[in-house]
Amino acid sequence: MSDLSKVYDRSPVPLYIQVASVMRRRIETGQWTACQKISTLVELEQEFEVARVTIRQAIGRVVIEEAGGEKLLHAPAKTPPTQR
Repeated sequence: MSDLSKVYDRSPVPLYIQVASVMRRRIETGQWTACQKISTLVELEQEFEVARVTIRQAIGRVVIEEAGGEKLLHAPAKTPPTQR
């Protein structure tokens, strides 16, 4: 188990949100750019040492476009919740 996984395990925040946060940080810092193809599910599973379903959930929070079967990176704007 990597140090990263140990940190994940100790946190009360769900794993997919933690992974999505790391992905979003990579976008914000320019490590990943908008519309860049991201790593495969298998590569991300190995990097984060989490299950494929966790990676899929995280990607769902960060990636909102799909083209030709490949995921394209796009960080959705944070929008305030609507008031009713």
